Amino acid sequence: MNNNINAYNVSNNVLPLWNEIRNLGHKDKIELITLLSVSLSDDVRKGEQHNNTQEFIARCGGAWKGDMTAEQIINEINNKKSSTDPVKF
Repeated sequence: MNNNINAYNVSNNVLPLWNEIRNLGHKDKIELITLLSVSLSDDVRKGEQHNNTQEFIARCGGAWKGDMTAEQIINEINNKKSSTDPVKF
């Protein structure tokens, strides 16, 4: 394995971290790998949740498909109420 950092395409965000990480001991590097793996797993789960939400909205959401306007629907709901009095507990 090539230990020369110049052999890899490393972003400017990571390069300063590398200068600290490369001097860590073996155990510390293993712990860091574990934490990074958990972080990656969380990112994947968040992406899956976002995709599921988007799929649900696409499947179940959307514009009203009918001839009535929003105002007509509201008027119909209001006219069909059995009472105008607020609910009393």
